[in-house]
This record gives sequence, C-alpha cells and structure tokens, in this order.
Amino acid sequence: MRTDFSQLIDGRQIWLGSQQAINEDYQTTGYPLLDEKLSGGWPKQGIIELQTNNGIGELRLIAPYLTSNANKEQLLLFINPPSVINSQMLSLNGIEPASALVINHSDSDKQLWCAEQSLLSGCVSSVVLWQTQLSSCQVKRLKLAAKATGSRLIVIRPPNQLATLPVNLSLALMPCDEGLTITIKKQQGHWPQPLFVLDMSERWPDLVTHITRDNVIALGKRRVS
Repeated sequence: MRTDFSQLIDGRQIWLGSQQAINEDYQTTGYPLLDEKLSGGWPKQGIIELQTNNGIGELRLIAPYLTSNANKEQLLLFINPPSVINSQMLSLNGIEPASALVINHSDSDKQLWCAEQSLLSGCVSSVVLWQTQLSSCQVKRLKLAAKATGSRLIVIRPPNQLATLPVNLSLALMPCDEGLTITIKKQQGHWPQPLFVLDMSERWPDLVTHITRDNVIALGKRRVS
C-alpha cells in the first residue's frame, strides 16, 4: 500500500530538516548574498563561530549585525580582542563607543566566566569573544546563558579547527580581493555549504582591492623604471 507523503507531512508524522530553518528566527547580515546562503541571515540568538585569521575584515562582516542589536540599555562586550577596538569604526556603524566595553584577561577560564556571566546578566546585547580553545561542555554552558536572556555570542577562533562545537552557526573566513571567501561549516537545520566569495566592496570600498589590467600595466612600468 502506497503512502501519501504529503499527508504524513501535514499530519506532522514526518519531520523535515528544513522545517527547523523555517521556525528559526533570523536577522539580516547586511549582505544579500550571505542572507541567501544562510537561508535568512544570522540567528537572532545563540552562538556564532567565526574561524578566521585576525584583521581580514571579520569585524566588518559582523558590524551590521552588532549595530542592529545595539541599544541604549545594553552594552556591547568585547572579550580578549587581539588589537584595540576602533571607536571610529563603532561610531561609523551607529554604535555609541561609550556603550562598548572591552575586557582583557590572560586567563582563558576567566574570559569564559566573564562571557557567561555577561550573557546571563541581561545587560549586554552581544558578546564578541576571542578564544583559541573551547570544549563542547563550555560551549553548551554559554549557549544556555545566551538562550536565557535572548542574547548572542560571537566566538572568533583561529582557522582550521577540526573539532565541531555545538554552535548555531560556524563559518570559515579567508581574505580575497573582493572581500572574503566564506565556507559554511555548520548551520543548525541545514547542510554545510562550500566556499563562496562575498563581495564587500559596496559597503566597505576601502577594504577591498580591485586590480584592473591598467593597474597591472602601470605597476609593471614603475618596477621596470
């Protein structure tokens, strides 16, 4: 006897992997192509992992997301950044520098404690944490803390991490002339996706380099002379 799968789906007797994405709340990334690749955008809460070298445009990638979640009542927290957080960049993105807090501590356990307590406090809209080593247990605790207050945590880690963590979203970033190449390593409710190029020139024209044939010829002439 043949079964009509549409009836089973309508009767909620079959679960589809894509159904989780439909029920998930997403928020635009500010980049239409990335929204399309992520089936809507960044998750509104939970943990986002970025595997990247520092200083290739990773903060500019998440700047629209941080801006859209910024408000006067809550802080934007940066924990253990590898360089000084640029107040001008914050201002240009509509984030009041006075609402941004930076915590630097050499002890990774205390960094994680600060992240967890900040998420639980409800006083922060987003936490950006630079962390090299993380265990699944630690990520689960941070995830529960973010869920408790509807906040979000962005973890920035070195590239080529082999261990899969229980995060909502994991992206691998690499620099390119147009902006960034991105690989979606993990997305809750979806399959991983291969590398694609995200052109950031419209939003960040000073970040990208466009090498034309005339530029190459002119550069060659200067080297010869």
